[in-house]
Amino acid sequence: MFCGHTAESEDNRQVEVRLDYIQSNSFRVFLRWLYGESFEEASSTLRKRTEEENYDSYYLDFLVNLLKITDISGCKPLKDIVEITIMKDGCVNINNVIEMSEWADNCKALKLKNHCEKFINLNRGLILEKRLEFCENAIDDEEREEESQMLNIILNN
Repeated sequence: MFCGHTAESEDNRQVEVRLDYIQSNSFRVFLRWLYGESFEEASSTLRKRTEEENYDSYYLDFLVNLLKITDISGCKPLKDIVEITIMKDGCVNINNVIEMSEWADNCKALKLKNHCEKFINLNRGLILEKRLEFCENAIDDEEREEESQMLNIILNN
């Protein structure tokens, strides 16, 4: 990535910069958007790569990772697009609203955070019921503890 006579170069050899916490498909869309493609154009290739996975899960994972990238890079215009896409596409639901709220909070995505809070207030009973069900069906203590934490978040809201 870095070549030439710079502090980052090593005798004119390429230096690899690893970003293990960023998924390549999200970063690729980020770069395509930075270079002038619309979000719809830049993300259109995702639809072709989802035969092996549930598309909704794949797309939500992509959007959350892209939200993280926009937060790290300080790219507010794309962050706004991603937040609106998550809200408009109905990605927030009873099963994931607590996690989505936490991700929004971590990424300082205020529109999405507010959307999640409204969703929680409107659907508190259903969310509690679903989380209790998740707790009961947990396959191990670690999963049960995680679900208990999610329950505590909604009860303390």
